[in-house]
Amino acid sequence: MHSNRPAMPPADPLWPQALARYPFATALLPVWREHAADLPADYQAALDAALIAFDPERPLDERYRRLIESRDRLAALAADGDAQIATQLLRIRAHRACGEPDTARQLNEALLQRIQAHDASKAQNAPEFDRPFLPALESFDQCAINNPQDDLAGWLTALALDTAAELNASSRHAQPAQHLSRLAQRRKLPCASIERERMLALAALRLGKKVTIKPEAQLVEQSLNAPLWLELGQMNQVSRSAASIGSRSKRATVIYDPERLQSKQRTYKLCVGVPVYNEENYIQETIRSLKIQDIDDVKFLISNNCSTDRTLEIIQDEVAGDERFEIFQQPTNVGGGDNFVFLFENSRSELFMWLGAHDYLSAHYLKTVTDRLDADASLSMVCGYPYAVIDGSEDKKIVESALYNFNQDDALQRYLQSIVRLANCTIFHSVFPRKYLADAEFRKTISWDHVLISRLLSFGKLQQLEEVRYYRRYFRSRKETQDERFTGEQGLMLDRRDFYQYYLDDLSKLYKSRLFKPKRPLKALQSQVKDLLKRRWEGQAQAAH
Repeated sequence: MHSNRPAMPPADPLWPQALARYPFATALLPVWREHAADLPADYQAALDAALIAFDPERPLDERYRRLIESRDRLAALAADGDAQIATQLLRIRAHRACGEPDTARQLNEALLQRIQAHDASKAQNAPEFDRPFLPALESFDQCAINNPQDDLAGWLTALALDTAAELNASSRHAQPAQHLSRLAQRRKLPCASIERERMLALAALRLGKKVTIKPEAQLVEQSLNAPLWLELGQMNQVSRSAASIGSRSKRATVIYDPERLQSKQRTYKLCVGVPVYNEENYIQETIRSLKIQDIDDVKFLISNNCSTDRTLEIIQDEVAGDERFEIFQQPTNVGGGDNFVFLFENSRSELFMWLGAHDYLSAHYLKTVTDRLDADASLSMVCGYPYAVIDGSEDKKIVESALYNFNQDDALQRYLQSIVRLANCTIFHSVFPRKYLADAEFRKTISWDHVLISRLLSFGKLQQLEEVRYYRRYFRSRKETQDERFTGEQGLMLDRRDFYQYYLDDLSKLYKSRLFKPKRPLKALQSQVKDLLKRRWEGQAQAAH
């Protein structure tokens, strides 16, 4: 019936050793090993394939191939009538990883109904888990089950609720009532995180429910936005509605005319430009991280690129009453690249920074970074340490690949090093003196941010400050390709050769500024840069094949 499946797994399965590294499995492994002889061969093969797929030390092509194998084996098992909870959990994880949230959502809702039916029956026995598995969410890999007999049911419910929260993220703002009861149930279960507390508080506030946020609450003690949560709690205690908390009085005004936007500008010390497109799930956190910044003489300029979701409405609610913010609405989707450029060209300030609309900053970030830039004239770019926020996960880890040593005294050396070494471009979100991009040309090319970073580094050094953090969100999948988001045009692929030419043309401008010493002929320098670019990008492409 399933002759097209890959061959059966070897006699020695991978899972007994691999799962020993997962904290959630520690207390379950003895039972699993005891029943290993009863484990169906197809399920064992699917589990081993999944363990390889989720092992970051394996080659990427092997991981992807194994992920597809695991997903297909599990689907075949389900079609043959395998209704084990372990199989269902592994299927949810595989479909999530394959970028198939609708299927994962259906499976998880069925699992929740099964759990609720089990609870309603008041059955005393814990769910059966004599079959090894992986949790539906990666964050639960680290959530230990100390006593399976007593803790497993609560752990499983918590896992299913958290999975539902992730897979239904797009409806949380529009339908908070549907999620409030689940969030309230979730806080009483194992592995309750600050993220779930935050979601519960925001859903309740949005519905006008009474919410008490005490100074000793997790949202205050462990949050980078502690002052904001305290303020929300205090306002709620004096019967302020969720709407008044969000807007104080009414929604903020949106500007549609670029000339009117220009007329409202003066020269600020710092402007933070926030280009936005369909970020309803994240923009609130981004804006609130700006609202708690303690820097003076700052303008926060948001350009909404004709979002099709509730992004604009959320922005208006969040920034109302705060004169530091201006909102501009693009008439059509101009593409992410042009939206970035619009913010730079339609603002006036000594210093400038682009902030991703799904990213956020730690407290005191802007003042700390700006003060450092003012104190050292040799610097052209300053930012905080880069931390990754993986969409759907609560872990926040430093991104080592985004840390760079671009502090050489020689301008040409910094410039050339950036061509060779730049990969993760989180430093693009540095604060920098606006004058260094004053005569720059902004082109629609692939990796355009590399050109601008190299230009900035030709004027000065980079410093990344450990005491503040830039939280950058990474996504497992996106509906549009990177090129489509950048250009605003579907199906468009950008040519790497245009990127090379962009670098060479900008180098010609920099050469005329006499930054590079000792003097070298421009053609020789351009030839060197082109050679470095080809080795950097075409060599990388060949290695990938």
